Amino acid sequence: MELPPPPSSAPSPTPPSSADAARTHDPHGPRSHALRVSLILGLVALPLGLWLFLESQGVGVPEMSRWWPTILLLIALGLAIDFFALSRRPRSAGLAVLYLGIGCVLYGFTLGRNSWQHTLDRLPAVPLVIGAALIAHWLADGRRGGAMIAAGAGFAVLGLAGLAARFPLLEDLLPRVQELWALALLLVGGVLLWKVVRHLRGGAP
Repeated sequence: MELPPPPSSAPSPTPPSSADAARTHDPHGPRSHALRVSLILGLVALPLGLWLFLESQGVGVPEMSRWWPTILLLIALGLAIDFFALSRRPRSAGLAVLYLGIGCVLYGFTLGRNSWQHTLDRLPAVPLVIGAALIAHWLADGRRGGAMIAAGAGFAVLGLAGLAARFPLLEDLLPRVQELWALALLLVGGVLLWKVVRHLRGGAP
């Protein structure tokens, strides 16, 4: 008569927690996209719904015509949470910086610090924000991709050069426009050549 085998002492595998599953799923898959959209819409809908309810009850709330760029900041917050807590997607980091920068620029107009008639005077802030977003994407992606950092540096220098001509204090702190372009070209050329040298040495592309 054969005896039954002894019970195994090996512990049963522990199923992954919901937090681990959120971090390990495909950041470009439909589930990740759905979570990202739900997160952003939730962050926007809750404060907006609260604002509408308080206004309907006669409670003094800030004017929407002055504070509507807050929606862009909430989108930036949702993208930042998506990057740090959910997908670790570099694009989310770059877009978070982009929405944050655009929201801050628009606040300057809606809060009365800048006039809409002088929009062109603040136009250089746009390439500066784009450059910051590209640099954030590059950093979040593990500093890979010479073209990304080169484009980010180029946009940032273009924005700083445009703003320096309109703000004397910034013009005093920054080098001349020609020197800024020289530094930008040196940086772009150095990054691109460094990428070629790494490829020739058999390093990462």
